[in-house]
Amino acid sequence: MPMRSVVMGLLVESWYLGRPVPDIAHPSRGGVDGRRPGSWADAPYDDVARLALALPGAAEGTSRGWRVWQVAGRQFVWERPFTQADLRRSGDDPVPGGPILAAAVEDLGEKEAVLAAHRGTHFTIPHLDGYAAVLMRLDAVGDGTLAETVEDAWLARAPRGVAEDHRAS
Repeated sequence: MPMRSVVMGLLVESWYLGRPVPDIAHPSRGGVDGRRPGSWADAPYDDVARLALALPGAAEGTSRGWRVWQVAGRQFVWERPFTQADLRRSGDDPVPGGPILAAAVEDLGEKEAVLAAHRGTHFTIPHLDGYAAVLMRLDAVGDGTLAETVEDAWLARAPRGVAEDHRAS
């Protein structure tokens, strides 16, 4: 039977290792989803790592304790848990559960096109208004869409020559 804990007014089930979710939702204590960086929930991000690191010049690192993937020092995909500020901005609107990945896009026009093409898996939040990135629900996206999103994000941030060489191959 899963244990339950209330985090920022949200009911979160703690089925991993039978441990309760931390009572305080703060990135250094596990973020709103109750997960600490490097914990049990890394499995979906391992798929992201496999796809991202297969691209030329890609490297994995961390930022604020969360996994990020970069090319030429620029993040193209990264873990993006919801913060307390995100929850306040969402008001009464529900926020998606599960692991969330942020992915760079070429520009705001492409952002709108991606959001329209991938309703239900890709979304945005007020914090990203005016920023060329989308969020993706990893537990709801298929392997093909995940691979396409990661590669498109890499193309959006890779140096022009490297991206052109990759497209040509």
